[in-house]
Amino acid sequence: MDEIEKIKIVLEEYKTLREEIYRRHAAFVQVCTVAGTTFVAIVGVAIVNKTLVGGAFMTLALLVLVTFAFLMHDHDTRLLAEQLAQIEKDINKRAGEDLLTWETTRGLLVIGYFDRMQRIWDRIVAGLSFNKDET
Repeated sequence: MDEIEKIKIVLEEYKTLREEIYRRHAAFVQVCTVAGTTFVAIVGVAIVNKTLVGGAFMTLALLVLVTFAFLMHDHDTRLLAEQLAQIEKDINKRAGEDLLTWETTRGLLVIGYFDRMQRIWDRIVAGLSFNKDET
């Protein structure tokens, strides 16, 4: 097998792993959406039936399930990100220049979920403070 065929195979794996990360992210967003809807339903039922202890217990159970789902998602996605970073290094080494850089410069292993959430929060706060100064 010549070098070009090997590169094609590696790039196809790269593309497949990127798609897998995207699919996992989309699935986790759906989990969060369902969890949010379920939380609203739990609160509503707890208020209507005046069972705050039951509502608190159900909320705790929901939180445990979502946390477990997040930890599974995070672990698996980090494994995929590690493989992507290895592929990027391999391709860049073969090419003699940095052609693939996303995972090694901006990916999950470099900027984690909490860092991303902090950046979003900082933008929201900056936007709110900007609007206050404007009026």
